[in-house]
Amino acid sequence: MNDRVDPLRFIAVEQAGPGRVLAVDADGHLRVQCRAEVVTMALAVSCLVVPRSGDRVWWCAAGSDGEGDDAGADTHWVTHVLARDPSAPATLRLPRDTTLQSAGGMLRLAADDLRLEGDAVQLRARHATLLFDTAETVGACWQGVITAMRWTGTTLSAVVDRITSVAKTRQQFTEGSDLVQAGTLDLRSAGLATLHAEHLLVEAERLVKTRAPQIHMG
Repeated sequence: MNDRVDPLRFIAVEQAGPGRVLAVDADGHLRVQCRAEVVTMALAVSCLVVPRSGDRVWWCAAGSDGEGDDAGADTHWVTHVLARDPSAPATLRLPRDTTLQSAGGMLRLAADDLRLEGDAVQLRARHATLLFDTAETVGACWQGVITAMRWTGTTLSAVVDRITSVAKTRQQFTEGSDLVQAGTLDLRSAGLATLHAEHLLVEAERLVKTRAPQIHMG
């Protein structure tokens, strides 16, 4: 009786092990080199890092002994990416409608260059704070519905083609000088219009005209 055990028998029934990705098919299946054979595998839901060609991965099999018509992507899954070229980028792919939740703690995203991209981005919070040295906004339309707005700063510069402001009450206080330059300046009031100053100068290069049913001077 020969008690010698054929080592190929263990290779055939192996349920997990390391491998190397040879290619990624168009349908997302992976061609993985496992010892002496190449097996087509699917990506497990728990493997968030999308494998690339050349990655060293860990795989597992279930429901099949690795032989016959049942072998392949339906029974073999890549569960982890073990190693990759440090210079190669990485992509995290999450299932549809994913929620990242930190129960009772803090969730922080940190990077030298952090970008958020999407057809729709929504931010909702009871209190929001934005801290930055320089901010730039480029867009086609900006709309907002705000109950109260308060700005505190040193310098405000705006370059626009048109500004339209509609308010029930408007107050403006300037401690220093207030300079308005315009091609045409039209000031109208449905009720009383008052100009008051310690010294008031009205100057025109050609014509100064005052018209009213009654004019009181002095």
